[in-house]
Amino acid sequence: AGARFDKLTHDEEVLAYLPPAWIGQNIFSYAQWLACGYVVNCPESASTVMIDMKEIGPSYYFAPPRIFEGLLTSVMIRMEDAGSVKRWLFHRCMALA
Repeated sequence: AGARFDKLTHDEEVLAYLPPAWIGQNIFSYAQWLACGYVVNCPESASTVMIDMKEIGPSYYFAPPRIFEGLLTSVMIRMEDAGSVKRWLFHRCMALA
């Protein structure tokens, strides 16, 4: 039912990077894979998760809030060093979001 609700197919790419003991990892990376038959990718190591995510380009990304907070912090730090046009465009788009 969850796969049908999320419209998941065998064409999806997912990154399994959370500890196996965490229930969210089991539901969203492994259990749905059994129902849909999509590809579950594993990172080379814990330190390369972000690089592997760029390479894989997962269809969807499941993570606890602390992971998204870390991503936001990383983006905000990079935007401080960006050029004025990129900063303007970033802030304009964030205002729309």
